[in-house]
Amino acid sequence: MNKVKHVSKSILLKLISIIKHYNKEECFSIFCDPRGGSTWLAEMLAEIPNTVIIDEPFHLNNNLILNEQKFGWRQFIPEDEEWNEIKNYIQRLSRGIGLTPEMVFRNSYTKLLEGNKLINKIVRGKGFLPWYVSNIEHRFKPVFMIRHPFAMISSMMKYGAWNYNYEPFIVPKTRYNSIYKSHRNFLESLRSKEEQLVALWCMQNQHVLQHPRNNLDWISISYEDLLLRPSEILREIFFEWNIEIPESLEQKIKQPSTTSTKIRIDKEDQLIGWKTALSPEMISRLLHVLDYFDVDIYGNDPLPQYNLRKINA
Repeated sequence: MNKVKHVSKSILLKLISIIKHYNKEECFSIFCDPRGGSTWLAEMLAEIPNTVIIDEPFHLNNNLILNEQKFGWRQFIPEDEEWNEIKNYIQRLSRGIGLTPEMVFRNSYTKLLEGNKLINKIVRGKGFLPWYVSNIEHRFKPVFMIRHPFAMISSMMKYGAWNYNYEPFIVPKTRYNSIYKSHRNFLESLRSKEEQLVALWCMQNQHVLQHPRNNLDWISISYEDLLLRPSEILREIFFEWNIEIPESLEQKIKQPSTTSTKIRIDKEDQLIGWKTALSPEMISRLLHVLDYFDVDIYGNDPLPQYNLRKINA
């Protein structure tokens, strides 16, 4: 975002926070992993009239409130804990207060002015999804989406944000970091950033997949199912929300997301590309990480081993 647009959107957001408020109970939330299909899903859901996409409201860069609270990149919050500062932060954002240009860059000025419902695209937030559901008022169940971690890793390695050198794992100095401490020895034994990222995926997603309220208090889907059966999966989501499917959605389904590195034409390549992008040795090491965390939904097969939509249905 160039400087002029940044300043103009900053002014507009300040005006919006004064003259109007979004309906916090009419907020749609999706919880995904980096390179896990969140942008594609959010942009399809934005076909719902009068919606505004909020992009990564828990991204730590230039986020004074989260940094003051020592909020982590993959923050866990136990369901029965009180963290009023974070709860207030979420409630204010859901009303359109405290939004930044970085959060709304996907929206036109018209969208921001005419919108009355927000789509929260939350990345790296699965560690506090059960707490979120228990503590934040909402009419619509959040969507929890997973993607095969090896496909996610393969995509990350092609994307500049993860072009950093490997460093040994260090337990984050955040509140509620006991889950990291309980796996410290294993995490410190990993010898590549790919293994670390898959381990973090496992902790975040197993936390939700093993929850007794999985697919009851939120809607659980897989990226693979959304890719292969988009109309069916979206119909299920809209049925759960009890709202009409926009007529324009079917055309939007055919378009790749704005963060896609290639046009989504070959679905098979989207599913199995990681098998050639990752070396056999790396795949073996990543399978070891899955085994350690008892992940059974993904393995050497590119598709999920069971239907998420049938859990607790």
